[in-house]
Amino acid sequence: MKRLFFILLAGVWAMSVLGQSFDEEAGIRFYKDKQYEAAVPYLQKAAKAGSGIAQATLGEMYEKGLGVSKNYQIAMNMYKKAAESQEPVGLVGIGGLYANGLGVEKNQETAFSYYKRAADMGSALGEAFTGIYYLYGNGTEQNIEEALKYLERSTSGGFGNEILANLYFDGTVVEQDMNTAFKWYTSGDIDSYSAQSRYRLAGIYYKRYENYDKALELLDRLRREEYPGAADAYREVFQLQKESRMPDTAPSFPGGVMRYIASHLQYPDEAQENGIQGKVVLVFTVKKDGSVADIRVKQSAHPLLDKEAVRLIMSMPKWNPATTKGKPVDAEFTLPITFALG
Repeated sequence: MKRLFFILLAGVWAMSVLGQSFDEEAGIRFYKDKQYEAAVPYLQKAAKAGSGIAQATLGEMYEKGLGVSKNYQIAMNMYKKAAESQEPVGLVGIGGLYANGLGVEKNQETAFSYYKRAADMGSALGEAFTGIYYLYGNGTEQNIEEALKYLERSTSGGFGNEILANLYFDGTVVEQDMNTAFKWYTSGDIDSYSAQSRYRLAGIYYKRYENYDKALELLDRLRREEYPGAADAYREVFQLQKESRMPDTAPSFPGGVMRYIASHLQYPDEAQENGIQGKVVLVFTVKKDGSVADIRVKQSAHPLLDKEAVRLIMSMPKWNPATTKGKPVDAEFTLPITFALG
């Protein structure tokens, strides 16, 4: 009988845990999909069963009025329960209520204490807030070394990258270092950055690294957002990109291209018999490996002559490619070929 009791008890416990897990997962899924009203009953069940993440999520929903009416008292209660469940996001939530004076008297010292507790439990969001508070001496004494330490730790959760990048870009509280600024900008979620940060990153791309493609990608979005100066910067970088792609040395053919044409041109018999002559102008690309590609007839003389001109270029051995800053690059070449009878 006793054994049966324990078996039944274990079964009830297992069903309870599974139920909590299902409710938590369903609630969080609806929450992430912004179906807040649908999330509420699942999160409430999971919270009642002791889920810290469900309690913290409900706290945020009551704080911001997501799917429920705003209620800072309930938000505080939910955050406290989450903290008791060892969920650091609950501590962050309490810190936020004190930081903004929501349902409680604003108190930055108290806010900082909760943020730091969350940070010391490994919360990346708590680390980010702790770093910011140390950075500006808000609720605690200013401590740049501690600020950098906590902000760098918070990047593991994707929170401190933009702040760190801007610190090194500005060079006011730390020594200016564009390489470090670039590292932090590019290691985070660029799409989530402010327009100013994206504008700064675009500048680093083209001014420091001459990466015009990346700069134009950022500036194109910024000009569509009508960010001041983005349209002018886009035009400037576009011109720089165009100039950078102009080769320092043009493609050349070993021994001379006209000499090769003179010795290898095969005037079509039908064209000679019918007195067909003229000039064919071809445009083609000399690839960086010296091969020829993308042959196009820019100016036609006659289909027979055009065909022979294209055949002739296709039969040529490799060229000396164009170079930019000493490196071989693809380059376009225009070549006129004249067919003249006696």
